[in-house]
Amino acid sequence: MSKKTHKDFFCNAIDRRLSGLHEDPWLAQRIMNSKKGKVTMKRKFKKAPVVAFTVIGCLLASVTVAAAADKLGIIHLFSDGNTTNTNITDGIQTLEPQSQNNDKITSSLYEGENVCFTVNEALYDSIGETYALNWTIENLNEHEDLYIICKGIYFGNESTHQRTTSNYTNFILETGTTECMALGELPENDSNECRMDFIVLRATAPFAVITAESSSEGLQTEATRLRSEGYIPVDGMGIVCDIPISERGYAEELLASGDFEIAESFSLNFTLEQDKLDDTARVYNGPTEFVFDDYEIRIRSAICTATAIYIDVEYITPEAPKNGGKGVGWLWGVQFDVPGLESFTGNAGGYIHDPILLEDGRYMNLYEYEALQLYTQPDTLRMTLVTYDENLNPVNVYSDDAIELKFE
Repeated sequence: MSKKTHKDFFCNAIDRRLSGLHEDPWLAQRIMNSKKGKVTMKRKFKKAPVVAFTVIGCLLASVTVAAAADKLGIIHLFSDGNTTNTNITDGIQTLEPQSQNNDKITSSLYEGENVCFTVNEALYDSIGETYALNWTIENLNEHEDLYIICKGIYFGNESTHQRTTSNYTNFILETGTTECMALGELPENDSNECRMDFIVLRATAPFAVITAESSSEGLQTEATRLRSEGYIPVDGMGIVCDIPISERGYAEELLASGDFEIAESFSLNFTLEQDKLDDTARVYNGPTEFVFDDYEIRIRSAICTATAIYIDVEYITPEAPKNGGKGVGWLWGVQFDVPGLESFTGNAGGYIHDPILLEDGRYMNLYEYEALQLYTQPDTLRMTLVTYDENLNPVNVYSDDAIELKFE
């Protein structure tokens, strides 16, 4: 478990709703934050790159390729079709451009010579361990050669982990105003002091976009050719191609290439309210052991807030579950759905631990599941075991054994 020190926030919120609850619902051994590279994520807003040999517009002198979001707002991160998570509404914070807190002036606004950054809305869920930010970037001089890099979003000087983003970093700035969004995981320090670090680069050569599908080798070849002709190659997301990854950082590599110079460099600093969503905390307090013909399911913990769900499930079998090997993994999983809804989350995944031999000779696999960016905060979540073959095709969907988790 990511043993966050805000356990008291959770317990207090639950006590307000469930006066008869005696157990501590925060006993789940959740380790998501330490295994981020192993969590499967669905990126709802971030667009997939498109790679190609040809260059649009006969090597356009300047091309913008990061689409501006159209008045999204944080509520749209938590909406899907006709489904909108209204439980987050009271938690959305509107930020003042400047404020003073304990003699410290904080600002969610930056006005420079080339750009104006304004943080408009924020969401902070201390129990769900998530946050969301909405900001706009105004291109003050309508330049088409500016490249935006977010060096990071921090709380209490600790970096956050981004899960869903829109126009977040590494893109060519359009003319006019571009709306941006980020939803991520809070660090473990419980700080509500946020800092966003940005660098705005100016290109010293025109951009050229690589647009049609090809192999990675084709991308490299085409990027090399474009550079030889005096262009900066970018892919369909506006990310500069063939820049090596190094310890000194992406922005530093871009500057070292000679293709960019610094136009602006700044930080935004502001304070968020911590407890606006505490009352949305819910726990599953029903049966925890479910015995079926050839397997058993145990619920270690199941927690949900307005923005996130965390569930730890034990899958117990007479023999160790099959493993499909590297790139495939364990050939079983658990599907979660909300009855009556096609989709309830825009960003979910999990991690299955290696099986442990129990004293009775059976094997136990622990599955740690998390869902962020909820389109609804469910009262009931249905959990269904699924087993797969080596090609990840479902072999058995145990619909008759589905378990309903009711959150109170």
